[in-house]
Parts: sequence; structure tokens; C-alpha cells
Amino acid sequence: MTILVYAEHNNKELKSATLSAVTAATQIGADVHVLVAGFQADEVAQVAAKISGVSKVILVNNAAFTHQLAENVAPVLVNFAKDYSHIITAATTTGKKIFCHELLLYLMLIWRRMLFPLLMLIHLYVQFMLVTRLPPLRLMRKKILLSVRTTAFEQAAFRRFCYN
Repeated sequence: MTILVYAEHNNKELKSATLSAVTAATQIGADVHVLVAGFQADEVAQVAAKISGVSKVILVNNAAFTHQLAENVAPVLVNFAKDYSHIITAATTTGKKIFCHELLLYLMLIWRRMLFPLLMLIHLYVQFMLVTRLPPLRLMRKKILLSVRTTAFEQAAFRRFCYN
């Protein structure tokens, strides 16, 4: 069971909300990976690699991710979702928008494989954005999407490296 945490940043600095999301991920008790989708965000990836509890940082570098628009970032998360049991983001405006787009994209991928009556049910859920009901979650093949309230979790600490 591996967890993917989406890192919020401005291409120069990691936002503190990401540290709370990492704390939540580590409390689940699994391997934690951090996804940094940005443009020239190498510094952000280096900082993310120093967060305590993070075992891997994935950097996706593209000009389309300069402003962290949900329309651009969500397809990347959908592509990575197959390898993770949980996908976590901070419950910020950016995180919530990305999850809405990600869920819609994932449902559209599944849409093609379902029977017509079930398609109508999915369509109703997507249309009214009732994404917290059980049918869409079951269709996501046991993927758990968590939006973490940052005040509920302390910020993760940074690892200290000792050189002898």
C-alpha cells in the first residue's frame, strides 16, 4: 500500500499545507510518495525530498503546470493513480479543485467499460457532484481520495542529515 501526496507550491517554495498532508499520509502507515507537478520546480522537489516520512519524490516538469491549474494537473494524478492505494492533498482551494477534476476524469475512463444502467447512475452523480456517495468510490477500484484539513494535522518535520 503506497500513498501519493500532491505537493502544493508556487514553483519556488513548498506550501505548508503539503506538510500537513504528509503527516496525515504517514499516520496511515504506508510508503509515502510526493508528486511535484510544476515548471522549473526542481527546488521544490529537493525540499519535498527532505520531509520526514517521504520515501520518494516524483517531479513532473512542464510549462503547463506553471499556475497549478486543476485542468492541467488532474490528468497527471489520474495517470499515477493506478500505482497508489491513497491519493492525498491538502483541503485547500487548489487541492479540492484538483480532486473534482481527477474524479471526473477517472469516472470518464471507467465510463466506457460499464453497462448502460450503471452509466446513467454515474452520470447523475457526476452531474450533481455528489462524489462522496459509495457507487463512485467502488468504481474507483478501491482508490481512496483524501482531502486533509491542514489544521487537523501538524506539519511534518524535515529530516536532518548527519555527515560523519
